[in-house]
Amino acid sequence: MKKSILLLLILSAFVTGIKAQSTTVVNKSFKMEGVWRLLKTESSDGMLEDLTNYKSMREYKILEADNSYYCIDIYYSAGSERYAPHEKATYSYTAASNYIENGRTTEMKIVDDRTFSMVWNNITQYYQRVDLPLEEISFLKGVISNHEADQIAAPTKTIAHFKGGDPVLYDFIKQNLVKDKVKNKKIEGVVLVQMIVDKDGVKKNIHVLRGLSPDADVEAMRVVNMMPDWIPAVENGQAVDMTITLPIRF
Repeated sequence: MKKSILLLLILSAFVTGIKAQSTTVVNKSFKMEGVWRLLKTESSDGMLEDLTNYKSMREYKILEADNSYYCIDIYYSAGSERYAPHEKATYSYTAASNYIENGRTTEMKIVDDRTFSMVWNNITQYYQRVDLPLEEISFLKGVISNHEADQIAAPTKTIAHFKGGDPVLYDFIKQNLVKDKVKNKKIEGVVLVQMIVDKDGVKKNIHVLRGLSPDADVEAMRVVNMMPDWIPAVENGQAVDMTITLPIRF
């Protein structure tokens, strides 16, 4: 009996050691330094925003070896680019799969050496490592450095947003979207609805950018038209018009 218990203890310690060794190898091989691009965001109820096509916005995180990082959002509208740099900040990555950014801790999931996800306010963000030319990295850092040199307390640009933020927006869509209005119940996917939020927060030029089916498109438009006025975008202290693309999932 004692031999059996001893054998079980040895086996348990051996398995635990293998798991610990495996975790150590994964964490050791994963390098945070480099340039990361935000691929998509997903809310807890499955609402997905795909940012891979660059049509509206892309975000880069430029993580340095000294545990500091630069972050910049680039918005696309009418063929032009607008830059919204964040203040330079700090990060760290722990062996317990936690990512700490400016003192805030979140669980981090490593997909492979080029992809990871993290969760902020119930929104999962997926990042992928990208290999930007050094010239472009230097340019982006220059934009951020100039922003910091101006000693502006807040970012020069803020995007238009739903009152209460993304979680309230997702709840509004979830509560008002009537999926039964789609005749073909087997249809699943996303309708992309685009609109302009003007400097007064009023929605204008609402239209389907990418449809799913006639019924789904009509229902998605109905829900967006129901929304109250938004908080307008601000640039250099002035409210400005901004194009917004909303994914409505069926």
